[in-house]
Amino acid sequence: MATRPNIANLELIPVVTPCEETQARKTSAGSYRKGKMRTRLSAISPHKRFASKIITLVNFGRNFAAESRARLWLLVASALLLGAQSALGATYYVGSCKSGSFPTISAAVSSAPAGSTVKVCPGTYAEQIVISQPLTLEGFTSGDSGQAIIAVPSGGPTVNVHSVDANLAVAAQLLVQDAGEVNITDITVDGTGGDVDCGGAAGEILLVGIFYASGSSGTVNRVVARNQLDSGCGTGIWAENGNTTNETVTIENSSVHNVDNNGILAFSDQSPATMTASIKGNTVELTATQDVPDTIGISLYYSAGSISDNIITGGNYIGILASAPSITVSSNTLINEGLPSNFGGIHVQVDGASITSNKILGSPGPAIYLIEVTVATTVQSNSITNAGTGIDFACYSATVTGNTISDATTGFNDFTAATGNNNFYNVSTVTSSGFCPNSKPATGSFVQPFNRRYIRR
Repeated sequence: MATRPNIANLELIPVVTPCEETQARKTSAGSYRKGKMRTRLSAISPHKRFASKIITLVNFGRNFAAESRARLWLLVASALLLGAQSALGATYYVGSCKSGSFPTISAAVSSAPAGSTVKVCPGTYAEQIVISQPLTLEGFTSGDSGQAIIAVPSGGPTVNVHSVDANLAVAAQLLVQDAGEVNITDITVDGTGGDVDCGGAAGEILLVGIFYASGSSGTVNRVVARNQLDSGCGTGIWAENGNTTNETVTIENSSVHNVDNNGILAFSDQSPATMTASIKGNTVELTATQDVPDTIGISLYYSAGSISDNIITGGNYIGILASAPSITVSSNTLINEGLPSNFGGIHVQVDGASITSNKILGSPGPAIYLIEVTVATTVQSNSITNAGTGIDFACYSATVTGNTISDATTGFNDFTAATGNNNFYNVSTVTSSGFCPNSKPATGSFVQPFNRRYIRR
């Protein structure tokens, strides 16, 4: 038979009642010292000490059980929280380079929880994709290949969104809609075979590589948008917002080429604008033709933000369309941009913009064209070489100072008012009033990035 443990031998702290304290004081030789009482517990009877130890042991057990339950619930809650965070931050794969991957990008972005990262194996994915929740979509290198290509599906692209501008029908290859923050990195969007014959029997349908619709924000980084050719209605990357809540989109370090309307476009139909776009470090190469003359490299149309450090080449109708107040256009390089008519490398048509430190080379028309501006618009420290006209004022005034114009037919055209100090080298006519004031454009005669002047044969 098992022996019962001798509880009296346990090292427990005794519980002493007031009466026992009084008895202890009477029998103890101790005294109070600095408010602390010494008590000789030997005066307490053994059975009372034993009972106090039992009470202490019971209380200890109760406290231990309560603490254990609390710790258990804490562990359960922590596990649930970690599980939820793990699901939110999970990574999912698309393609054949990883086992257990989704077969299509569409399946992955619709199945993955919000906040996930969807990584796309190298390969070609012929599909139209819609992202409607926050996530990251990125391509990656596997083996000797590092290009994930979104291509036109076999049946051709179909309309999947309408722009806030005049409800224009858009066939977007990669659509981000009411999604919150979506980041896209290292993806190629190829529009080959996606011409929906803009303006033909099917009506006006715009082909767009990447389209950020209202309610979406994020960053497009190291992306290629190419071959969005649509009879004059193809755009590489388009971001817009028609909601009253502001959205911010950054388009950076990307390449756009062989499209036939806008290379990169940011737009808002709200006043004040609710789209803030930062377009920086991109290369845009477009080629205007007789059939499709209206290509525009980068358009910031009634949106806040900036256009900086981009390279734009190819002979466009307009290199940069700056049609938003208080925007900054700086440190861009434009080569062979603009037409001999009044459409320049940089076309400014809203007051309050800052055009600084850009390099414009080989512009057959005006390198910088100003319309409906005042001295609130600043044109400063730009370098213009080999141009038909350096700066065309269209009979308006602006703060123009520190610019260098060389190898040009006319330095300042349609010029009426004095401005700051500028440098002119090898310029046939430094300033010309042109036809001012008779040639001053009518108020509201703006270029719109959606206008098509293509010639249908």
